[in-house]
Amino acid sequence: FAVAWKGRLAAVSNLLSDEVSLYDVDPPRLAAAGVIPVGDEPRGVLIFGDQLLVMLAGEDVVAKVDLASRKVLSKTAAGVEPWYGILSPDATRLAVACARSQEVRVFGLPDLKPLYRVAMRGHNLRGMAVSPDGLFAYVPNIAERGLGTSKDNIDRGWVVGNRLSRVPLTEEDV
Repeated sequence: FAVAWKGRLAAVSNLLSDEVSLYDVDPPRLAAAGVIPVGDEPRGVLIFGDQLLVMLAGEDVVAKVDLASRKVLSKTAAGVEPWYGILSPDATRLAVACARSQEVRVFGLPDLKPLYRVAMRGHNLRGMAVSPDGLFAYVPNIAERGLGTSKDNIDRGWVVGNRLSRVPLTEEDV
């Protein structure tokens, strides 16, 4: 499930039906505005101008969808199981958190040109946030702490730990 806003439009990914639902938002009213078939296991969705960017976990790609025609324009390879994406404040970069390949891929916009990848030491990458200056994406994840799984180690928090990793949104910082 993911929601993206731009003006009065919301888009929600539907994992099991391989679609994105569109809604017109006019508080307090919310009205269905259509459904777009996008591909296997849509997770994160972002509104980018007159397009949607959809992370398709089942295909390991980012799909670019035209909102006017409601058609998939292109699909660009990402890491394994892309779940979430975030735009840089100037909308020139897209950072995508890939859950199973334990990496963040950064793409140039508007053409979704692959720029670089940043390996994460943790796994279970999820939602992201951009720093106020727009230079970094922050990615929550889980890191194994290297100790055996026992009741005492679990109680002490020695088996896994929560982490917040920082990924540069400019190539110069990689």
